[in-house]
Amino acid sequence: MRRFLLVIAAVIGLVAAGAGIGWTMRHPLARWATLRLLDDQGLGPAAFTIDRIGLDGFGARDVSLRGGALRLDRLDVTADPRALARGQIGTVVLDGLNLTIAAKDGALTLGGQGFGSSGGGGPSGSLAVDRLRLTNATVTVKGFGSPDTLHIATADLGLKLASGGGIDASLGNAALSAPGLPWTIADGSGALVWADGQGSFELDIGKASSTARPAVVQPVSIRLAGKLRPGRVDFTMQAKIAAKAPLAVSATGRHDLATNAGEASLVIAPVTFEPDGPQPADLFPVLGVLPLPAGGTVSADGKLAWRGGRVTPDITLHLAGGQARPPGADIDGIATAIRIVSLSPPATAPGQVLVATVTGGGLPPTPITLGFAWRGDRLDIERLEAGLAGGRLTTSPFAVSAAGRLSVETTLDLADVDLAEVFKLIDVEGLAGTGKLGGTIPLRWAEGRLAVAGGQLATAGPGRLSLARDRLPAALNQAGEEVALALTALADFHYDSLSLTLDKSAGGQGSIRVTIRGSNPQVMDGQPFVFNINVESDFDRLTELALHSMTATQELLRRAERSLSP
Repeated sequence: MRRFLLVIAAVIGLVAAGAGIGWTMRHPLARWATLRLLDDQGLGPAAFTIDRIGLDGFGARDVSLRGGALRLDRLDVTADPRALARGQIGTVVLDGLNLTIAAKDGALTLGGQGFGSSGGGGPSGSLAVDRLRLTNATVTVKGFGSPDTLHIATADLGLKLASGGGIDASLGNAALSAPGLPWTIADGSGALVWADGQGSFELDIGKASSTARPAVVQPVSIRLAGKLRPGRVDFTMQAKIAAKAPLAVSATGRHDLATNAGEASLVIAPVTFEPDGPQPADLFPVLGVLPLPAGGTVSADGKLAWRGGRVTPDITLHLAGGQARPPGADIDGIATAIRIVSLSPPATAPGQVLVATVTGGGLPPTPITLGFAWRGDRLDIERLEAGLAGGRLTTSPFAVSAAGRLSVETTLDLADVDLAEVFKLIDVEGLAGTGKLGGTIPLRWAEGRLAVAGGQLATAGPGRLSLARDRLPAALNQAGEEVALALTALADFHYDSLSLTLDKSAGGQGSIRVTIRGSNPQVMDGQPFVFNINVESDFDRLTELALHSMTATQELLRRAERSLSP
């Protein structure tokens, strides 16, 4: 901010020159006097053209300071002579400002020199500017990473400058944008106090808007305040989004000018979504309409660190009481704490865990535990474990990619699972039973089709099985005495052992081969039987569950990657 003191000092010299020299020679003499003053203040080489000068102020165009590091299309100053004698300037209008600042060794430089560099002792007394207005300004700051250029559409400043270098400034009506930065800022205001190499600042941004389409986030209001110390900035920040589900974010941090690095602690206050109410897309339009309505309370905390243009997060996203309603199922009690460790590409640390309860598919409520890691367009499922009918179902590791068509390959491992629930899962009409099953079912989902190759399940001990004759084809019920005897025995069969072999090609009918040994106490005095039963099934329920869960996961992954990627 020291540059304001030097520029205003040059303005005062120019007005004084215009009032105290021969009137007809005021332009060239004023130019000569001002050039000397600018050189004394360390702002040379300087160049400009004066096209208006009088006791009430002056105007200049094509202004260049420090060899072009600061340029102006036009400069207009108005001042009352009596107020000017007290160091009070009325209005300064800077049109087409083009300013290039560089960060070097923790300090800001203009044209290769520090802002305080001066060949003379500086102006005497103090200066105050009632209003300093910027229009169509471009400010470039080198050494702070990308983007490094800001376009200021408008800004009104009040400025008081003390002889020792102190600054008391206010900002209003500021609007700016930056090439390459998908944000615009409107209704900016603030204040800055600077003296003896340190100071404080406040900045209020009424509206920060995403220019992406659809927008990454709804317009945000931001309040920033901090302390300026030699080579360092300490700050606090509060941001709010006024939406159906209001969001509030607070941060405390610091930035080191020497290393161009810093960090901030971040807290996002809890926000609650409802399947039939506010949704994440109300805050983040880029998510669009999610593939399934979502609910739950979300919050976050952690840190952001940066060096140059690289930002590294270590933020934990918390979800409690989560709900989802995919077709054919209800998911409740979703809880997780996801640690995000990268923004580009968006990524989590390994070993993230999510728990929930799933109800649907004709099955009782099933608790699940999901272990995962996310990186960019890929979600790695490290483990999926579900309590299922008194037993346990786990999967081998697999991945879901946001790119291309959905393709998943995994193996289900079942242990101590109720036989009746397995029959529900594989969707075989008229077949029921008791007992505990274990084994594996290899699954592959690709091109919108489910394939099962060589699934093997077996009971750990005896149990019962029943096959309802009224659910079987009429031709089978009329196939002769031997078939009738077998069907009668299977109506209430007490097995000693039971195994299932499951197969289904991607484009064909599924089959289940049931091999059982045992008897029906009511048939032939309990004579032992061995049956090999082939049953056709398309595994419709298993296909439906896989389809809804995997396609919803892929779509969520796509939208999350799009919303977080810069």
